[in-house]
Amino acid sequence: MADNANQARDASEDASRESALPWSITLPVAVGVFLGAMLLGLLLLAYANGQKNIAETTAAETRPQRSLPAAGSAEAVVPPAVVETASVLPKLPGLIEANRLRLKTACIAGTVGHRRSNGWVQAVDDNAPRRCVATSQ
Repeated sequence: MADNANQARDASEDASRESALPWSITLPVAVGVFLGAMLLGLLLLAYANGQKNIAETTAAETRPQRSLPAAGSAEAVVPPAVVETASVLPKLPGLIEANRLRLKTACIAGTVGHRRSNGWVQAVDDNAPRRCVATSQ
């Protein structure tokens, strides 16, 4: 009789093992993947914050300290280098005006563009786009 009880218990354990087998593997794997993704996210966040802090301290060390002009002063807010650069840049019509007048050169998004048979090509000097100032749209 004890033998029959053991067989019945073994049969019920086998049935419960077979029914729980997919979840007994899937759940721990899913939890492991979830925890791994969370850990990776936290590490990337910490790395990004560290890089930002390094960049801020480096910029603060290299940036000269200037005092801001008073609110009522006549001192210009725009640095002189920006004004000089803007006056040197070529003044060209914008894309719409250049298309209307069938011009070969236009200022597109602040860079010089040349008309080609299949569209516009950006002008490049020393691997950098040539800058310009648009006189129209």
